Amino acid sequence: MLYNSNKSAKNEFKQIYSPGHIPSERYTVLSGGKVSLPCDVVSPMIGDEVYLVLWYKGDIATPIYSFDARRGHVGQARHSSSDLLSRRAYFNTIPRPAVLEISPVGPEDEGEYRCRVDFRKAQTRNYQIAVKVLGKLDCIIHHANLDPYRHISVL
Repeated sequence: MLYNSNKSAKNEFKQIYSPGHIPSERYTVLSGGKVSLPCDVVSPMIGDEVYLVLWYKGDIATPIYSFDARRGHVGQARHSSSDLLSRRAYFNTIPRPAVLEISPVGPEDEGEYRCRVDFRKAQTRNYQIAVKVLGKLDCIIHHANLDPYRHISVL
């Protein structure tokens, strides 16, 4: 289960690009679930394409995931993930926007993510995504306050 508190409609991902402005999103996901972090890799220039996508987490200086298409076409890009993500992540360029899919999500995945997109011609873009991971204890319903004999009738 995934909840994006910034989205008002399904599949909506429109951002305003201006110098110094980094579009941001917030996601809440259950531990053990899957999260798809968006990163728009479509160039604003006709005939241009993505060159390199780097994902960062928190203050870690090295990328936690990279998608490298510098030696050819996007379909031939090399994927590489750090030990932090291990084999739990994959950058999927088929949906629009493209997404970094992480599954299963664990408590260690909570934090701030940044996606950096380099194009062959167009200016570099950055996106920020905050991820909150809810554990089982965060989702417990307190049954003590429920009255099992209370019935609701609709007239």
